[in-house]
Amino acid sequence: MAGEVVVAGEIKGDLVVVAKTLKVLSTAKVDGDILFFGTDADINGVVGGDIFGTNEKMRVDSEVGGVIDVTTMALTLGDKANVKGDVSYASFNELVRAQNAQVEGEVVRNDPVYPKEENNVAKDVLILFLITAFASLVCYLFFRGFLQKVVIHTREHIVRNALIGFGILFVMPIAALILIISALGSLLGFALLVAYCLLLLSTFIAMGVVAGSIIAQTAKGSGEVSIAFILLGVFSVNALFYVPVVGPIILMMLSLVTLGAITVNIYRFLRSN
Repeated sequence: MAGEVVVAGEIKGDLVVVAKTLKVLSTAKVDGDILFFGTDADINGVVGGDIFGTNEKMRVDSEVGGVIDVTTMALTLGDKANVKGDVSYASFNELVRAQNAQVEGEVVRNDPVYPKEENNVAKDVLILFLITAFASLVCYLFFRGFLQKVVIHTREHIVRNALIGFGILFVMPIAALILIISALGSLLGFALLVAYCLLLLSTFIAMGVVAGSIIAQTAKGSGEVSIAFILLGVFSVNALFYVPVVGPIILMMLSLVTLGAITVNIYRFLRSN
């Protein structure tokens, strides 16, 4: 994309320009059409064909053998403008037309129609579901025993796990920051902060498994998880992100309970080894 294009001579065909600025001097002549995409266009030379394009500002002060059909913020016809065809422009602003400017056709203004951004909600939901489902299934494949313990502990000690999770969520980062600020405990503080981030990531991945266990318990009276119920749990967790008011509350409770259960089982594993 050029910065500025200046036309001073004769062009036997069409003129297609993608640039910040286009200047067609009075000494220039374009036998064909002008197609301009850019910011500013100042056309003072004769145009044998039509003028098309999209820009912020366009000024025409010469003879135009065809039509003017542009999308612009500001269109101006100077005193020497002589348009043989119609002037059709999409703009929120009215045409600025000099007293001696001539238009043999009609002058038509329309509000510009900008392409709307695609609604990608369904696509985003699908991508998030696939990522979390893959992570949950991989963790279930490699850490099935640990996740089974987390699921059982989650169901049996909901309130206690929620309180532990609440404490971990808010106390652990504060403790890590205090250690980082102090000279002697900075390394321990960074290690604690990394552990905190890993705990949060593990909680987010395990939430689908826990939700699947709750669904299995409700559906068949047994909380034993399977791949099908894990996928259903992951889908439910992702769907809750888009449920107003109730969704965030359920997600917060589920995350606290899962975080607490993971923390307790990690502590038990470290203590036993």
